[in-house]
Order: sequence, then C-alpha cells, then structure tokens
Amino acid sequence: MQKCKEKFILHLKSSIKPKEKTQKQSTIKVLKMKYLLIIIFISFAFLAYGQVKKQKNITEIKEETFYYNLNIVNSNEQLEFHINLRYKSDSIHKVLLPFDYYGTPDLHQWVKLFEVDSGTKILEEGSNFRKVSPNEKGEVHIKYQIQFNPLELDKYSYAPNVSSSFFYMAGCQWMLPIHPLEKKANYNITMNGKDSDWVFYSSLSEDGNNIFLESSYEDLISAGFGGNSHTNSQVNFELQGTTYSVFINGDFHFDKEILFTQLKKTLGAEKLFFSDDEKSFYNITILPRTGLLAGASIPNLFYCFVDTNQSAENIQELIAHEYFHNWLPNKMYIPTLKGEYDFKHEWFHEGFTEYFSRKILYEKGIISKDYYVELLNTDLINIANNPSANESYNEIASRENYSSAQKKLSYYRGVLIALCWDYLLSKKGSSLKEMMLHLYTISKKSDGKISYEDIYNFGNKFSLNFKTDFEKYIIQGKTFELEKEAIEGYHLFNQTIKLFDPGFDVQKSAKEKIIQGVDPYGAAYQAGLRNGMTYMKRKNSNRWSNSWSENKPYIVTVFDNGQEKEIAFFPLGDLIETRLYQKNKLN
Repeated sequence: MQKCKEKFILHLKSSIKPKEKTQKQSTIKVLKMKYLLIIIFISFAFLAYGQVKKQKNITEIKEETFYYNLNIVNSNEQLEFHINLRYKSDSIHKVLLPFDYYGTPDLHQWVKLFEVDSGTKILEEGSNFRKVSPNEKGEVHIKYQIQFNPLELDKYSYAPNVSSSFFYMAGCQWMLPIHPLEKKANYNITMNGKDSDWVFYSSLSEDGNNIFLESSYEDLISAGFGGNSHTNSQVNFELQGTTYSVFINGDFHFDKEILFTQLKKTLGAEKLFFSDDEKSFYNITILPRTGLLAGASIPNLFYCFVDTNQSAENIQELIAHEYFHNWLPNKMYIPTLKGEYDFKHEWFHEGFTEYFSRKILYEKGIISKDYYVELLNTDLINIANNPSANESYNEIASRENYSSAQKKLSYYRGVLIALCWDYLLSKKGSSLKEMMLHLYTISKKSDGKISYEDIYNFGNKFSLNFKTDFEKYIIQGKTFELEKEAIEGYHLFNQTIKLFDPGFDVQKSAKEKIIQGVDPYGAAYQAGLRNGMTYMKRKNSNRWSNSWSENKPYIVTVFDNGQEKEIAFFPLGDLIETRLYQKNKLN
C-alpha cells in the first residue's frame, strides 16, 4: 500500500511540475473550466430533453388513430406477418380477426398468435374474435401473427398471394375490422422487413414503408399492400407527371423486358387519352396463381394474378383493360338507380373499356390488326354461345341466380356497340373518343356521374339515334346488326362454328358430387365420362372466365372403381352459322 501511495504522489507532482502559474492565471483557468462544464451540462440537458420529447411523440397514442406496424419475417421459407396494433378505447370491446371480402373462407384460421401487452387484457377468446379491455390509460396494445399457406390459398382467385420472396394482400386480409365500418379515423401504417433488399408498395401512398391517412375500414378493404425481396423484377419510369412501378414476381415464361417496353407505351397512350395528370404514383403488380388470368383496378394500383404460362400478349390485354378503368367507371360512370342491376350498365363500363383498350394496343403496334379483328370475332362467338343471347334485360334480371354468362353478355354487346358507333361517328366527322371526352367533361361537374341522356344527346348532334340501339340490344336482347364496313380492309361473312357443350349436367353434378346427365352422343361420353361416377373437380371449365382457353381440354376429375381419374375432352357441341369479320381478299 505504501508503495502505491508513493507512486500516486509522484504522478501528482509530475503533473504540476512544468511552468509555475500566478494566482490570477489559476483563477481564470478554473472559471473557464466551470463555464465549459456548465455549457456541456446544458447541451446534454437539451439533448436529453429532445430525446425524451421524441420518445414521447413515438409512444403517444392519439384519439381516433390506429397505429399498425407490419413486420415481414421469413421463417422456414415462408413469410410470417408480425403485426403490432395500438389505439385508444374507453371500454371493453370485441376485436374481430381479419375477415376476407374476396371469397377466402375462414381467413382467421391463419392467425397463429394473438397477444396483448402494456396492461391490455384478453377477457374472452372465440374462433374469430377476442374480447379485450384497455389498460388504465385507455389504451389497447395488440400483437398478432399471420402465416398463410400458399398452396392452400392458390385455390381462391383473390386470396392473399404469398411466397418466401414476395406478398400481396388486400387491407381486409390482414387488418382488424373496425366497427362501424364506415366511420373515418386516422391510420398510421408502417411496413418493414429484416432484410434490407425488401421493397414495399401500397395503393395508399407513394412511400410503402410509411402510410398516413384518414379513412374508414370500409375504404381500406380493397387497399393494396405488397412487397418483394428481388428488385430485379421491378421497373420504374415516369410518364406525364406520374411515377410508375411495375413488380413481376414468379417464374413467368414471357419476356419481361418486352412486356415492360410495351406496357410503357400502353399506359402512356391511355393517360394521354384523357389528359389526366392527377395521380402522382401508380403501381402494377403481376403475381402467379394457377390457372387464372384475372386482375382488379383500385385507385393508384392494379394487381393481376395470372398463370405462369400466360403469354405477355394476354397479360398486356388485361392490364390495358384494367388501367382504362381508372377513368371508366372509376371517374365517369352511369349510376345504378333503385331497382336496377349493375349489369345493365356493363355494356358501357366494361364493353367500351374493352373496345378502347384493344384499339390502343393496336394503334401502338402491340397487337396486329388481324389479332384485333380476331378479338372482335371472339365477342361474336361468345354471344352465339351465350345461353341468354336472346333474353331481355328483364328476363335475365328475373332469374333467381344469373351467372357470369349473363353478366358477360352485356359486356360483349358493348364492344360491338362501341365499334358501330365509332364507325357511324367517323362518317359524320367525329369519333367515339370525342364522345368519351365530352362525357368526361360532364362527369367532372357532377361528381363522376353521367346519364343515358348525356350519351343520347351526343348522338343526336350528329343525327344518330343511340337510344334505339341501347333499347334494342341491351334492354330487348335483339340479335346485333353489325356495320359491314366498320373495320377497314375487312368484311362480314357467314361461318359455321361449334357451340360450347360440356356434354353433362355440370351444376347438378358439382352440387350432388355425382356425375349426372351425360349425353351419350357428346364429347364427354366419348372421353369416358359416365353417370354415377363420383365428381371431384373440373379444370378449364368456365367458358366465361378470362382464363378459359379453347385450345386446352375441359378436364373432369372423378373417382371411379377405387381410383382417381382425369377425363379430358374438347367440349364441342352443335354446329351453328354466325357472321364474322374476314380480311378482304384484295388485302
């Protein structure tokens, strides 16, 4: 101890040895040190205060605000969604688990964990709900986890689309329903993942990581949320003030670079059609789903779920159609009045959209004129095959259950009406595009609404009776009278076609799980289908689905004599004669 003490004294002496200072100098130095310490102390105090204030802002829960934090976790080659939710509540209440409005049954079964913390308590648990009580501060703190089974969800057209490297979900597929559904509140939503290469996107904000908005849960049902970890399937570009991001995830067989190039032309042409620069961003996502070719357009985002074998051409047609929906009917529509059915207006909302989207693809050189005409002929064949081809609007509306076949009828007729009106207007020095822009101007003054009178009045200016066509073809269901010269270089001719006919009672067989009504002279019987076989499932069977292909067989899976069998055939029935467009021989 003595030795250590001596060393300490020596060190102390050596530290003050150089230059002896005067008393005044020593006093000044001490004062400087005091002031320096005071400044440092104040600085630290301000920093600490700032940190406390910042922390307070982070943890503060405001009234009428829901704070969602969505964490993406890759576990065992499957994505898990870890969600934290915080909000204020002044009473015990029931919390419902996610509920899908897109047809996925029992979505709550994929909620693997539901916990509360910070004083929140669970008072009761049900299969699809939890009853909770807030903490002493009137706050609710919830943690829950969702892990979807991609193979199981692949059965449902618009179920969450999830793999180990990407996901897409509608708001209703992961958020908790807030009642009343139409009540507006503030939403603070953040998305993040542990991997730095994840890119997130949403229909709600240009910044997919941080979303702040005032909305109702009802409005968030269709909101899109997605992300992917492979940015090489993403392309960004700008057109007329809008930033576009296109995400393609999956082992698709088409050339992505060609699709990107064509897509840029299509989007630019449709945006220029309406000269609309309102949107600051727009996302497009293309994801795989077995046997499907379908998509939906919501504000700021289009998502399509398609089979990986689909061609770039088919996907391009789908996107062109859905992107046009941003204006028709999203911004310009005929309202459905009391007592009416929505399909009454499909000839305009869907048929005109299809006509213009195809025409733009043709004008931009993305599809050939021959293929453009082939698509029109397909509409004529679809009408000939339709079981309600000659039924009136009232007859279809009076059915107990009208199917997609009846809904699509007005859709096909709308394309033909658009073709004929465009031709008739062109002979008068106008065009259908001019009519659409005229209607668009009207819609801006009436909250998006237009009337049938607005359409008829435009035709009247050129001595064209559009009302007669609507009454004849949409309301009365009369056979369509085509304009012979509507397509330059082509003319109408009679052609014999075979009608679509599965050759057995599809609805009854599927409902009762026993094959019934097999036609002994039909293609199904020739392929081996027999009454009494156990019905299991069918493929490429929906004649009115976008994904149906006439080049692929109709497949019925049955159980017979102790084994599962696939019976494949082309569902061709009676011969009929119809009029189609054909290229002039001189061309």
